[in-house]
Order: sequence, then C-alpha cells, then structure tokens
Amino acid sequence: MPGCGSPGNPPGRTVAPASSARVSSSLAEGAELTNPLPWQARVTGVPAGDVTSVRFLIDGTIRYLALQAAYLFAGRGNLLLPGTLDPGSHNRLPELA
Repeated sequence: MPGCGSPGNPPGRTVAPASSARVSSSLAEGAELTNPLPWQARVTGVPAGDVTSVRFLIDGTIRYLALQAAYLFAGRGNLLLPGTLDPGSHNRLPELA
C-alpha cells in the first residue's frame, strides 16, 4: 500500500545484514619467517561466491590481490620470501577487498 513502511526502508526494498565474513591467515601471529612459506587466506562466514578478492597487506601496504580461491599470496606455487622483507617485525594481514 502506498505510504506504508518506515522511512529508512521503503516498500519493496530490503536491507542486507552486515557481513559476518572473517579472514584468517595460514601464518600464525608473531611467526618468525626463516624460510620461504606459502601464505594462504581463509574466508569464512559468507558463501564462497560472495568473495570477489582478498588483499594481502604487509605493514599496511597491499602486496598482492588474490582474485580467486584458494587465496594464495602471489598465486599458486609462490611463496612469501623472508629476504624480501626488512629485518624486524612486520604486520601481515589478509583482508577482503
């Protein structure tokens, strides 16, 4: 009926719930990288088809964008090389793009 519905949600329009997607890393927090390692992101809480990409960040800078599952840093067969990072602690984080 015209005029029904709340102002924040007009008739015929639905509001999507907030995403419950979570991204986890195959590298443990505080891990010391002494050897080249595969780095994989795992996405949970949403259907696989809803994930368009995963960003791999190191120290706040995007270092790689994975566009398809299995969300591997630098693609299949590639590794995160410790020698490409400066000595010391780094923040490594995969996140949904």
